Amino acid sequence: MRRECQYDSERVAKALAKLREKYLNDVEVEGMRMSALRSGHLVTSFRTARLSGALKEMLDKVFNDLDANGDGVVDKDELRAKAESEEEYTKLINSDLFKFIDEDGDQRLQRTEVDAFCTKISVRILGDMDNAMTRAQARRA
Repeated sequence: MRRECQYDSERVAKALAKLREKYLNDVEVEGMRMSALRSGHLVTSFRTARLSGALKEMLDKVFNDLDANGDGVVDKDELRAKAESEEEYTKLINSDLFKFIDEDGDQRLQRTEVDAFCTKISVRILGDMDNAMTRAQARRA
């Protein structure tokens, strides 16, 4: 009897590990949908996959290329050195995209800021897809 219980326990643990591997290991943000009981309001979040290994490697390569001194921060001098002209550098520093990535406004890009930006972009893309799907479902109804 003890061996049967041990076997069942191991079988369930392996099955759970396989499910986690298939469905949860690549998830950055879990999705859920909540509905208000009285008002009928609906709030939706969605799953966001982690960046793929190849994409992460590419981003690491680009970031490390920009981060000439390897301190984990791309500062003004490193950006200026990569820009083709002073005008291009000024446009970059003043662009809305750069300001969006540079969360603390110090005109330096930390690795954590770049990673957070990539996550926001993937969340935004999936959110747009989720909204489009919801609108399409509403039109069909």
